[in-house]
Amino acid sequence: MGDLDRNALYQLSDYYTAFYYRYIKNNYGEDEHYWSNAIDNLARRSWTGLTFEQLCKDHILQIKKKLGISGVLSEE
Repeated sequence: MGDLDRNALYQLSDYYTAFYYRYIKNNYGEDEHYWSNAIDNLARRSWTGLTFEQLCKDHILQIKKKLGISGVLSEE
């Protein structure tokens, strides 16, 4: 794999894997009503917002096409 920069910051960009490690791995079977109980949880709201933002950033061309602005120059 070569030399890795030990001071570098890496970001996991696979949505399901990030979801799994954040919500399933250590919580499986702990609370059968987790989603109902966590609806107002600030950490969950923050995580879902950041994930939605990343999802949009990863699909800018598709979003612009669907909005009918694919020919408009933009800076993301």
